Amino acid sequence: RFFTARVGLFESDYPDRDARHRLWTDLEAELSALPRVEVAALTNSLPYDGSPRRTIAVDGESFEDPEQLPSVIRIVVTPRYFETFGSPVVSGRAFVQQDDLESERVAIVNQPMVDRYFDGQNPIGRSFREGASDTLPLLTIVGVVPDLRMQGGMSSSMPDYEPGGYYVPLGQSDESFVSIAALSRADDAPGLANDVRAAVRRLDPDLPIYNVYTEAEVVERSIWFYSVFG
Repeated sequence: RFFTARVGLFESDYPDRDARHRLWTDLEAELSALPRVEVAALTNSLPYDGSPRRTIAVDGESFEDPEQLPSVIRIVVTPRYFETFGSPVVSGRAFVQQDDLESERVAIVNQPMVDRYFDGQNPIGRSFREGASDTLPLLTIVGVVPDLRMQGGMSSSMPDYEPGGYYVPLGQSDESFVSIAALSRADDAPGLANDVRAAVRRLDPDLPIYNVYTEAEVVERSIWFYSVFG
């Protein structure tokens, strides 16, 4: 019942952040309206792919050496991302459409980040920066989610393994490439794939869609992903 794909925007066609944001907003609406789709979301990185890290500075804490700042995983998502993957927001709230550039900058953190960088205490209302400079905006934590293996297939025995991470809303980011994640109402992967391709074409016939995978193909690529979400 699960389907993923990747979509990329050409800078010549979408030259600024507003144009890209409009396309992503329209795409999410198109996907959510498809009869076969139960729930859909957009993200810059699917769970089994892993994601780059960002250095963070928790508000109220200081480090003499910037090299000591924590480095955690950062993923950009739309509001129904956690619902799509069947994961509850265990504390606080999920993102909403109103989380955009006109509103307070927000983040949702995973439980390993809470345990490691907030001493396991409730972090709702706490804030941090993406970097050490005081000129950078603060992100206020509005929710907590379980460990969704943001590190991808990396083993916990590997030296660079870092389970802690956070999510930010796509409405407060600027992405040229996103992945689609959709959950169908029935076991009809080919039909869902065709519907999603048609939705993309309605918005832009020249928009490339690639890395198209059904749930079975996702399982083949990553057995652990299936054990968590299958």
